[in-house]
Amino acid sequence: MGLFGKLFEKKECAICGGEIGLLGNRKLEDGNMCKACAAKLSPWFDERRHSTVAQIEEQLEYREANKENVAGFRTTLSLGETAKVLVDEDAGRFMVTSARNYSEANPDMLELSDITGCTYDIDEGIDEVTRFDENNEAVSYDPPRFTHSYNFYVTVYVNNPYFDDMRFKVNSRTVEVEERRGPAVSANPGSINLVIGRREARACGFCEPGQHQPRYRLAFGSRDVQSRSQRRVLYVPRPVRKDSSNPS
Repeated sequence: MGLFGKLFEKKECAICGGEIGLLGNRKLEDGNMCKACAAKLSPWFDERRHSTVAQIEEQLEYREANKENVAGFRTTLSLGETAKVLVDEDAGRFMVTSARNYSEANPDMLELSDITGCTYDIDEGIDEVTRFDENNEAVSYDPPRFTHSYNFYVTVYVNNPYFDDMRFKVNSRTVEVEERRGPAVSANPGSINLVIGRREARACGFCEPGQHQPRYRLAFGSRDVQSRSQRRVLYVPRPVRKDSSNPS
């Protein structure tokens, strides 16, 4: 059978037994799975191609049981706008999701005690701002101008048999700042601010300004919660930025 023969060969899902469409195959280590069954897996799971049919079936059982946990979940604290960290303080559980319909999305529900660590990283982009001259050609300003764009991601490390971490974007929109006199980027350890030249952009509303803590704080709570005892806080280690002039 030639290449095209294999391409159009009918395949059967090893999970549900249904026929797999032309573009619907999801390869497993020892079989094939349809995209409908693949959609039931955890969104944090990324080892599908290296998983056996038996391992996938085991995870789908876990995911089915997770539906009951989600149904009994009662949100007492919500953090974020797009990707939300939802906490059930009474049960000591949390989940991270951007879905509006929790029962349909079936986000993984974990115990707060499953958290083993938390870090954040910054995705930075730099673009030069240009103008059009009298010949309608794009030219640089003098001095040059640049637009810095920032997206902030938090990774929560957890104990779970199917995934080790949950990485999600903190800001709902990209933070953009224009600078004209050369970049001077720094971070405020208390509130994760960006300082570009003389202009300041608030990148995260989770932390209180002026709190110069040795670690960044990702608070499981809103800023209107006055009592510190009512807040649930993850302490994020401060990142080490390498000097670009020193590759070591």
